[in-house]
Amino acid sequence: MGDIHIAFDSPRLPPELLEMVVDSLAGLAKSDLGRRSALLACHFVSSSFCHFSRRHLFRKIELTDSNNPEDLSSSLIILHELIGLDSGIANYIKEFSFDLEREETEKKLIGDNSTLVAVLEALHGPDHEIQNFTLSSLWLGLNWLHLNGQFQRAFLNLVISPRLSYLCLRNIYNLPVIFLVGTHIKHLQLYNCVLDAEPVANHHLRYSPENLQSKPEVLDTDLEIPLLFFERTIDSKIDTAINSLRVPSSSIFECSDFEKCMDIVRRSKDTLERLNLRYRSLEFLLRPELGFDLSNVPYLHHLYLYHDGDSDWPEAPGLALGDFVRFLDMAKFPVSGSLQTLEIAMLVNGKINSVQFFLDSFRPENEESQLWSALNAALTRVCLEAKPTVQNLIISFHIEGLNKDDLPCEEPFGEVVEALVRELLDSFSRGERPEAKTVGLKANFVFATPNIIQTDWNALDVVT
Repeated sequence: MGDIHIAFDSPRLPPELLEMVVDSLAGLAKSDLGRRSALLACHFVSSSFCHFSRRHLFRKIELTDSNNPEDLSSSLIILHELIGLDSGIANYIKEFSFDLEREETEKKLIGDNSTLVAVLEALHGPDHEIQNFTLSSLWLGLNWLHLNGQFQRAFLNLVISPRLSYLCLRNIYNLPVIFLVGTHIKHLQLYNCVLDAEPVANHHLRYSPENLQSKPEVLDTDLEIPLLFFERTIDSKIDTAINSLRVPSSSIFECSDFEKCMDIVRRSKDTLERLNLRYRSLEFLLRPELGFDLSNVPYLHHLYLYHDGDSDWPEAPGLALGDFVRFLDMAKFPVSGSLQTLEIAMLVNGKINSVQFFLDSFRPENEESQLWSALNAALTRVCLEAKPTVQNLIISFHIEGLNKDDLPCEEPFGEVVEALVRELLDSFSRGERPEAKTVGLKANFVFATPNIIQTDWNALDVVT
C-alpha cells in the first residue's frame, strides 16, 4: 500500500488582523527603542507584513544636520539607495522634511548634490503619496539664487504633486514668484521668506489659465511676503488665494503687521473660521485708531491669542495679562454669535526661577492679583455679559526651559494650575452663576519649544 501524503495549507490570517497587529506596534511611543525594531522585523516576515510595516517605517522622513553634517549626508545616501533598489518605497513617503542649521551643509548638500535632487525627483508623481514637505534653513537663510538649476527644478516639480497639501518654508530668500502656481497646497507655512523681485524667465511654461496659483485654506505667516502675492496670479488681477482662507495664523511684531492682518481678515471674512495671532507686546503695536474689528466675520468660531514673551522675562505672566486686557477692551467680536471659543496663551520663562515661583504668581497676595482682576473683568464683559456670549474659555501657559521631571509629583500639575486660575477668574467658577449663561473654563500647562521661529499651533504637548 503506497504512502499517503496529506498536504496542509499553512494558516492565513485575514489582512485586516495583520494590519491591526502592525498598527498596534506603530502606536508605541517613538521614544520606545523596540518600536522601530519590531516594525523592521515585521518588514521581513511576509509580503503582507512588509506592506503594512512600510506604511509606518517610511511614512515620515526627517533629515537634519543638527548633530553632524556627515550623518545627514549618510542618511541621504541610504535613502537614495533604498529608493533605487525598490522604487515602490517612495510611494509610502507621506511627509518629508529637510532642516539645515549649518552653513557648510548648505554648500555641500544643496549647492551641488545629485543625490538630494534624485530623492526629491523620486518623491513626486501621479501615483505618489507625498502630502507634507518642509524645507527649512534655521537661522542661516537659504538663497534660492545660489541653488543649482537641478535642485530648483526638482523642488518646483515636487510642490505641484497632486496630493501635496502642506508646504512649510523657513528662511528661504529670493523665492520665485511662481513657486505656488499649479500647486494644490491647502496648508502653507512661510516664515522669514522673501520673494525675488526679478521676473521669472519662461514662466509661461509653468503658467496657463487653468493652472492658477493655489488657494490655501490655512496660512501661517510672519507677513514678510506681501499680501499681493497671495491675491493674484502673475498675469491676472483676480483674487485667487486670500478669499479662500479658513485659518490664517499671523506673527505680529510691528504696527504694520496688524494692518496686514486686518487686510487678511477683511478679504477672507466670508470663509474665516479660526484666527491665530502671535505677538510680543501689544502696548506699542495695537493703536486705538487701528482697532481690531471682527464684527463682520460671520463664521469665526475660534480666536487664539498667543503672547510670545521674551526669553529674559520672568515666569510670572504679568505683562501678558495686561496685553490681553488691552486687546479685549479694543476688539469687536462677531455680531453673528459665531464665536464659540476664546483661547489666550502666554509664553513664560521656566529657566530663571523655580516652579514654585510660577505657582506663587497666582496667589491672591501676589502683586499680580490686580492684573488677574482686570483680566477677570474684561473676560466677564466679553464672555458673560456681551450678547451673544462665547461658550469656551481656554487659558494656556507655555513654559519654556522646563521638563516633566521638574514638576511637582503630588498631583497632576495641570490640575493645580487650573484650580489656581479658577480662583483668580472667579466669574467663571462652576456653579457660581446659575441664573446666567455659563462659560466652560479650561486651563492648560504646556511645554514650549525654546527658540522657535514660528508657533506650531496644533503640536504642543499639553500636560494635564
